[in-house]
Amino acid sequence: MKALLNASVGLAEMGFLLIVAGFILIFIAVLILMVWLVREGRKEGKVKGGGIILIGPIPIMCATDKKSALILSILMVVIVVVMLIIMLMGA
Repeated sequence: MKALLNASVGLAEMGFLLIVAGFILIFIAVLILMVWLVREGRKEGKVKGGGIILIGPIPIMCATDKKSALILSILMVVIVVVMLIIMLMGA
């Protein structure tokens, strides 16, 4: 807890804290999803979605329908452009 309050936290410590915070957020999201599924039960319907995996500057996309694929394609282009701008500004 002291590390969070100390203003001179190093980059390694900050990276570790961000990784731990990410795992905690994923765990909380899974718990919320499980509670929601138990309360709502299973209903008939279609599931649509997709995902983007970024390996360095190379995006990989998977989607279940054309609309999700279009939205994810636009999002991938935006993310890659933002990443390139950030990399070029740092150089």
